[in-house]
Amino acid sequence: FFFKQKTAYEIRPRDWSSDVCSSDLACLDLRAEHLIKAANISRIEVAVNPLAIKLCGNPTPRDGLEAKLSIAHSVAVALADGAAGVAQYLDAHVSDPAIIALRDKVVLNADAAIGKEQARVRIALHGGASHELFVEHARGSNGRPLSDAELESKFRGLADGVLLPPQVETALRICRALESITDTGELARAAAG
Repeated sequence: FFFKQKTAYEIRPRDWSSDVCSSDLACLDLRAEHLIKAANISRIEVAVNPLAIKLCGNPTPRDGLEAKLSIAHSVAVALADGAAGVAQYLDAHVSDPAIIALRDKVVLNADAAIGKEQARVRIALHGGASHELFVEHARGSNGRPLSDAELESKFRGLADGVLLPPQVETALRICRALESITDTGELARAAAG
């Protein structure tokens, strides 16, 4: 979000985003490390700060907008798809019966000892095995900043279908040189085509 500060604009992190990002990050990491398949999951326990549940505790989002503020949805798509990008928050995906079934297995637990960027996820599998992970800092937070490659990948994912490939490349080139350009309007003009 951009906030006006007297004569300049400042970019500040969005406090609520880390509440969702830590839990889906834990699921993405657990899925990859243990090759977890959604069909094998019996229960997903997510422990987060109580404020996270207050802001993002909707277990049954009705559309993509509500899903963006749903820990349960973010966890479900991370485990089902191995991703939590734009496509996972489209209305059609939110109403997908397989995603709904997985969301129904999510149990949110408020834990005041867990910080706002933290999450503990425990995935129980049919047959009794379980896997747990604690995330100290959400990916993209000050405590775990994105690498240049991760930022570029995220930008490409968000720009896909919005900008043409040449516009994406031009915007990335300008962003890489942002500290040295004299006209920041160049970026807006590049995105506009």
